[in-house]
Amino acid sequence: MLRGLSGVVEKTKMRKRIEDEFTQLAVSRQRKYQLRMQRDRRCTECGEQAVQGSRCLKHLVKARERQRKKRGLKRRYYGTLSQILIAMGEPLSNVLSGPVTMTGHAIECRINAENPLTFTPSPGRITGLNLPGGIGVRVDTAAYTDCVIPPYYDSLVAKLIVHGKDRPEAMARMRRALDTFVVEGIHTSIPLHQRIFADEQFQAGDFDTGFIARFLAK
Repeated sequence: MLRGLSGVVEKTKMRKRIEDEFTQLAVSRQRKYQLRMQRDRRCTECGEQAVQGSRCLKHLVKARERQRKKRGLKRRYYGTLSQILIAMGEPLSNVLSGPVTMTGHAIECRINAENPLTFTPSPGRITGLNLPGGIGVRVDTAAYTDCVIPPYYDSLVAKLIVHGKDRPEAMARMRRALDTFVVEGIHTSIPLHQRIFADEQFQAGDFDTGFIARFLAK
């Protein structure tokens, strides 16, 4: 009886193993077919090999460029598409339709989990968080209420980016954004940024790489 039962179990395991192998083989063949079909596809706009759907890399990036939101400080001036095409080796004459012009003014403040007076790290749990918003204001962060800032990595909590038609407007938006940016539970560099933006020398644009040393010595 036991031998017969053992034989049934072995046959069942063998059947299951064969079924699994056939399933993997079928999936493998299907994947190869998909890759072959993808390799044979051509971009409908230029005839180059397509990398996704019916678009080559260049036109895929262009399509995504139209859909994406603006990212980062530099991208306030230059599009992601131009950066990628230049990195791919495209001549500037093929990337830019005319001379480079800069419009407006952008400022970025890095909000760190640090004591604003001593610059010592301030890891811990964020017990309250209010992110600023409004026209020309962007916040890049992964922080949220009850998240923990660990002591092992970079102390960066958020990047606060503002954009305005000129420097005075950008500075006004940054001051408002800093006033409404609330992080409770840990120390941050927000008070330091507020003091810097209230400084008359900084407001006048009279600063260099030694500005912070002179500013902290006041």
